[in-house]
Amino acid sequence: MADLDTLLASFDGMVADVQAQVAKEMQITAATGVAKLIDRVTETGKDAEGASFRLYTPEYELYKRGASSAKLTKKKKKTAEATKDKPIGRYKGFVDFTLTGRMFDNIGITEEQQEGGKYVVRVGARSDENRLKMLGNDEQRPGFFRLSKVEQADLAGDSAKRMGDWAVKFLAR
Repeated sequence: MADLDTLLASFDGMVADVQAQVAKEMQITAATGVAKLIDRVTETGKDAEGASFRLYTPEYELYKRGASSAKLTKKKKKTAEATKDKPIGRYKGFVDFTLTGRMFDNIGITEEQQEGGKYVVRVGARSDENRLKMLGNDEQRPGFFRLSKVEQADLAGDSAKRMGDWAVKFLAR
């Protein structure tokens, strides 16, 4: 009987180890996904389908260029071209959803739960101020905070590799 009790206790321990590893893996995958998305958006100004985001309004572009105090006139003035390598103020030549950097710095895991054999991790803004910024940005440029199919596939492949490596070690003990 002691052998059966030992075996059952061993199974309980293994289940707990698997659950803990799945939770850890979900956290790693979520954090990596956020980093991939932020890098793509801030470095390329592209959405999940590879399209450029709709441009800033001329007023906001001027503001990002650091020319917010400049008065807009009816005359069109030629302004210098901003690029990623040669930004003007905080404007890189494309929509990158950054001014201060606080919105993206505030994004992370907002909820974790296990229910019915599923482990759910939700990612979003961790403050009301930044949640409102994200909602406003999503209203202006729907889906701005979405992973591409390639990013999703990369995350799934990386996760499968990590979990496979872990499973090999787990089963060898």
